[in-house]
Amino acid sequence: MGKPTIIAVGSITHAMRGQSELAKRGIISDIQRVSHLIPNRGCGYCLKVKQNGPQAVMVLKQAGIRILEVVDEE
Repeated sequence: MGKPTIIAVGSITHAMRGQSELAKRGIISDIQRVSHLIPNRGCGYCLKVKQNGPQAVMVLKQAGIRILEVVDEE
């Protein structure tokens, strides 16, 4: 199993929409505040996926959700 991937998005609305799009494709994600997960990002929200990170990013882009940053959790 790979490392979890953290995908920062611009708002809670985008995070909720993204979570729905990912769930349609069988990708489980959690919505979290970004401040403690990505230093220097400031406030905002992110989707944390435990696996299929690259696929999750692709799904979000195809759904028109703007991605601010993608980080593999250590």
